Amino acid sequence: MFLHDHHVHIDRKDDMGVRAVLRLAAGQRSVVAIIAGRDEPLVVPPLALIDERIDGSHREWCQWSKGLVYDGPHQTQVVRNALALKLLLSSPSGSIMAAATSSLPERIGGSKNYDYRFSWIRDAGYTIEAFLGIGA
Repeated sequence: MFLHDHHVHIDRKDDMGVRAVLRLAAGQRSVVAIIAGRDEPLVVPPLALIDERIDGSHREWCQWSKGLVYDGPHQTQVVRNALALKLLLSSPSGSIMAAATSSLPERIGGSKNYDYRFSWIRDAGYTIEAFLGIGA
Protein backbone atom coordinates (compact mmCIF):
# COMPACT_ATOMS: atom_id res chain seq x y z
CA MET A 1 0.00 0.00 0.00
CA PHE A 2 1.26 3.46 -0.90
CA LEU A 3 -0.05 6.42 1.11
CA HIS A 4 0.81 10.00 0.25
CA ASP A 5 -0.30 13.58 0.53
CA HIS A 6 -1.17 16.06 -2.24
CA HIS A 7 2.51 16.79 -3.08
CA VAL A 8 2.93 13.34 -4.67
CA HIS A 9 1.81 12.75 -8.25
CA ILE A 10 1.59 9.09 -9.19
CA ASP A 11 2.63 8.11 -12.71
CA ARG A 12 2.16 4.36 -12.27
CA LYS A 13 0.88 2.14 -9.43
CA ASP A 14 0.48 -1.60 -9.94
CA ASP A 15 1.68 -4.97 -8.59
CA MET A 16 5.15 -4.30 -9.98
CA GLY A 17 5.64 -1.07 -8.05
CA VAL A 18 4.98 2.62 -7.88
CA ARG A 19 6.43 5.42 -9.94
CA ALA A 20 5.71 8.89 -8.62
CA VAL A 21 7.01 12.43 -8.62
CA LEU A 22 7.40 14.53 -5.50
CA ARG A 23 8.01 18.25 -5.89
CA LEU A 24 8.69 20.38 -2.85
CA ALA A 25 9.97 23.87 -2.34
CA ALA A 26 12.54 24.73 0.31
CA GLY A 27 10.95 24.34 3.74
CA GLN A 28 7.98 22.26 2.54
CA ARG A 29 7.30 18.82 3.97
CA SER A 30 5.53 15.79 2.56
CA VAL A 31 4.60 12.38 3.93
CA VAL A 32 4.92 9.20 1.90
CA ALA A 33 4.32 5.77 3.45
CA ILE A 34 4.92 2.40 1.85
CA ILE A 35 3.24 -0.39 3.81
CA ALA A 36 3.85 -3.95 2.71
CA GLY A 37 3.42 -7.47 3.98
CA ARG A 38 3.29 -10.98 2.72
CA ASP A 39 0.33 -13.28 3.32
CA GLU A 40 -0.82 -11.28 6.31
CA PRO A 41 -3.37 -8.55 6.95
CA LEU A 42 -2.04 -5.02 6.81
CA VAL A 43 -2.75 -2.53 9.55
CA VAL A 44 -2.88 0.80 7.77
CA PRO A 45 -3.07 3.85 10.00
CA PRO A 46 -4.26 7.15 8.53
CA LEU A 47 -1.54 9.28 6.94
CA ALA A 48 -2.04 11.96 9.62
CA LEU A 49 -1.28 9.40 12.36
CA ILE A 50 1.85 8.24 10.53
CA ASP A 51 2.95 11.88 10.36
CA GLU A 52 2.28 12.33 14.10
CA ARG A 53 4.35 9.23 14.89
CA ILE A 54 7.23 10.57 12.78
CA ASP A 55 7.05 13.88 14.68
CA GLY A 56 6.98 12.01 18.00
CA SER A 57 10.02 9.95 17.05
CA HIS A 58 11.85 13.08 15.93
CA ARG A 59 11.13 14.79 19.27
CA GLU A 60 12.38 11.74 21.21
CA TRP A 61 15.60 11.49 19.20
CA CYS A 62 16.27 15.23 19.59
CA GLN A 63 15.65 15.03 23.34
CA TRP A 64 18.00 12.04 23.66
CA SER A 65 20.68 13.82 21.62
CA LYS A 66 20.53 16.90 23.86
CA GLY A 67 21.62 14.72 26.78
CA LEU A 68 24.96 13.87 25.16
CA VAL A 69 27.98 15.60 26.71
CA TYR A 70 30.55 15.45 23.91
CA ASP A 71 32.07 18.83 23.12
CA GLY A 72 34.80 18.29 20.58
CA PRO A 73 35.86 19.08 17.03
CA HIS A 74 33.45 16.66 15.32
CA GLN A 75 30.33 17.07 17.44
CA THR A 76 27.85 16.70 14.55
CA GLN A 77 29.44 13.44 13.42
CA VAL A 78 29.64 12.09 16.99
CA VAL A 79 25.93 12.75 17.58
CA ARG A 80 25.04 11.18 14.21
CA ASN A 81 27.05 8.06 15.05
CA ALA A 82 25.56 7.90 18.54
CA LEU A 83 22.09 7.94 16.99
CA ALA A 84 23.10 5.11 14.63
CA LEU A 85 24.41 3.07 17.56
CA LYS A 86 21.22 3.73 19.54
CA LEU A 87 19.25 2.20 16.67
CA LEU A 88 21.07 -1.06 17.37
CA LEU A 89 19.54 -1.37 20.84
CA SER A 90 17.13 -4.29 20.76
CA SER A 91 13.90 -3.56 22.63
CA PRO A 92 12.97 -7.16 23.51
CA SER A 93 16.26 -7.98 25.24
CA GLY A 94 18.03 -4.66 25.78
CA SER A 95 21.05 -6.09 24.00
CA ILE A 96 23.09 -4.21 21.41
CA MET A 97 22.75 -5.91 18.04
CA ALA A 98 25.89 -6.59 16.04
CA ALA A 99 24.45 -4.95 12.90
CA ALA A 100 21.27 -3.44 11.51
CA THR A 101 20.97 -6.33 9.06
CA SER A 102 20.42 -10.03 9.60
CA SER A 103 21.95 -13.13 8.12
CA LEU A 104 24.26 -11.60 5.55
CA PRO A 105 26.81 -14.12 4.27
CA GLU A 106 30.46 -13.26 4.68
CA ARG A 107 30.81 -13.93 0.97
CA ILE A 108 28.32 -15.07 -1.66
CA GLY A 109 28.12 -18.85 -1.68
CA GLY A 110 30.16 -19.07 1.53
CA SER A 111 29.31 -21.11 4.58
CA LYS A 112 29.65 -18.29 7.12
CA ASN A 113 26.15 -16.90 7.45
CA TYR A 114 25.84 -15.06 10.77
CA ASP A 115 22.69 -13.67 12.32
CA TYR A 116 23.65 -10.12 13.21
CA ARG A 117 20.52 -9.54 15.29
CA PHE A 118 22.33 -11.23 18.18
CA SER A 119 24.69 -9.34 20.43
CA TRP A 120 28.40 -9.95 20.12
CA ILE A 121 30.05 -9.31 23.48
CA ARG A 122 33.12 -7.56 22.05
CA ASP A 123 31.11 -5.21 19.82
CA ALA A 124 28.56 -4.51 22.56
CA GLY A 125 31.47 -3.60 24.84
CA TYR A 126 32.80 -1.09 22.30
CA THR A 127 29.32 0.43 21.94
CA ILE A 128 28.85 0.72 25.71
CA GLU A 129 32.29 2.32 26.01
CA ALA A 130 31.36 4.85 23.30
CA PHE A 131 28.03 5.61 25.02
CA LEU A 132 29.73 6.12 28.39
CA GLY A 133 32.26 8.45 26.77
CA ILE A 134 29.49 10.81 25.60
CA GLY A 135 27.19 10.51 28.59
CA ALA A 136 24.54 8.42 26.86
